[in-house]
Amino acid sequence: MVETEPGITLVIAGITLYTIEYIDLSSNNLLGTITQELVMGCLSLYFLKLSDNKLRGQIFPKSVDLPDLTLLYLDSNEFSSSIPKSLSTIPLALLDSSNNFLSDRIPTSMGNMTTLFQLSLSTIQFEGPIPKEICNLNDLSLLDLSKNKLCGSVPSCFNPSSIRHIYLNDNQLEGELTYAFSNSSSLLLLDLGWNKFIGRIPQWIGNLSSLSIILLRCNHFEGTIPNEFCEMNKLSMIHLSSNFLLGQIPHCFGNITLEVAMGKFSTNNGVMDTSPSQTFTSYVDKIQLERDYHIPL
Repeated sequence: MVETEPGITLVIAGITLYTIEYIDLSSNNLLGTITQELVMGCLSLYFLKLSDNKLRGQIFPKSVDLPDLTLLYLDSNEFSSSIPKSLSTIPLALLDSSNNFLSDRIPTSMGNMTTLFQLSLSTIQFEGPIPKEICNLNDLSLLDLSKNKLCGSVPSCFNPSSIRHIYLNDNQLEGELTYAFSNSSSLLLLDLGWNKFIGRIPQWIGNLSSLSIILLRCNHFEGTIPNEFCEMNKLSMIHLSSNFLLGQIPHCFGNITLEVAMGKFSTNNGVMDTSPSQTFTSYVDKIQLERDYHIPL
């Protein structure tokens, strides 16, 4: 591999680019941009990981030819500008571009990425509303839009039946929770903390029969805590602090345990870490990648 400015170019003796299937250059000090050659010549590439480098500029070239690319990690770099439409032409199952400098709106073209299994766009400084086109992503298992500047309400049409983890915390989302997530019976973790949601906690919360962790702290919820929580026998953690709730505590809260079904949580100075890296990595890396994509771990 040879690194040059203004981009990175792969040179591997005796191997043509179109035969490469797996590239992991994460956790280095790579500089420059992603070159056009990389995304046009690797026709067999299905795994590309460039995480934890110092890559910058356009997050991905506007013209790509990666018909087999399935897993794409671009997180923890210095990319700027917006997410290009070219990513919506790739049959991705996983896209992680978290922790970059993409100060713009979530593009509506992401609604065309219907093959996505996991979408992580945390800590990017995204502004504006969550586009309703996200409702097209019916196969999502994880959605992480946390730590941005998103505003407005959550689209009511967002109800993927297979979703298991939703992180919308640390934004500026507002309004009432209408019917978003109301039919997501596979949901294990819902984090809506540190937003501006108002109104009552909806009674359809009882439909989330698989829910283990619900984090609604630091919002403007009011009224009583719904008794529908008592219908959720898999609850392990409820965080409702810093709201405007009143009335009695449901009797079932005395039955909640701290045995988290999704794995162990770590603490940092007494603060619970509920990031996707703690709750979801083992599920994706060990099960999804090993079983479906035959990636040796």
